[in-house]
Amino acid sequence: MTEHAYQFGPLGSLTGILNYPDGVDPEAPVAIILNAGIVHRVGPFRLHVDLARALASRGVASLRMDLSGLGDSETRRDLPEGVDRAKLDVDDAMSALEESHDIRQFVLIGLCSGAYNAHQVCVADPRVVGGVFMDGVVFETPEHKRRMLKRRLRYRFLRNAVKKRLDPNALHSDENSDSAEFFTNDKPAWEIAGEVEAMLRREMQLLF
Repeated sequence: MTEHAYQFGPLGSLTGILNYPDGVDPEAPVAIILNAGIVHRVGPFRLHVDLARALASRGVASLRMDLSGLGDSETRRDLPEGVDRAKLDVDDAMSALEESHDIRQFVLIGLCSGAYNAHQVCVADPRVVGGVFMDGVVFETPEHKRRMLKRRLRYRFLRNAVKKRLDPNALHSDENSDSAEFFTNDKPAWEIAGEVEAMLRREMQLLF
C-alpha cells in the first residue's frame, strides 16, 4: 500500500492523503472522505485515518481531503458567486483522480457537515455511485421545539436571577446565548427525501 500527499485543484492549492493499496481493482470506485466541520483531514479522533487504512486493507483506495480553507488546503480565489465551495472542491478531486489514475467512479464519505456536503455532491454528480452519511441532515420536530423552549426559559430564569443578585442593572437580552443543535440546512424534509429517491433511482448504494 502507498500512502502519500496528493495535491490537486487550482495551482495545486488543495491537499489530501491518497491511500492506494497494492493490487487495487482499477474498475472499483475510490472513496473520498470529506472534512467533518472544521476538523482537518485526519477526522475527529483520527477517524478518517483509521477508516482509510481499514479500506486499504480490503483493497479499496481512498482520498481523505481537506476542503479549501481547511487543514493544508488554501482558500479558493476562483470561487464564482453562488457556487458551493465543497461541490467545487470535490469536483476538482474527482477530476484529478480521473486524470492521474483513470478512476471513473467514487463513493463519498462524510460525518456531520461532511455528510451534508457529500449529499450535495451525490445529488449532482453522476460519477458518484455511493454515499456514506454519518450524523448528517436532520430536522426539527415539535417535541424538539418544546424541549428547546423549556430549556431556554429555564436558562434565562436562572441567569437573570444570578444577575439580579449580583447587579440589578445588569439584566439585558442575550439572544446569542443558545447554541444551535442542528446543522444548518436550507432544504425542507420533502426536498431532501426527493433527492434521496433520485439517488436510489440511479441505483446508488447509500448508508446512513
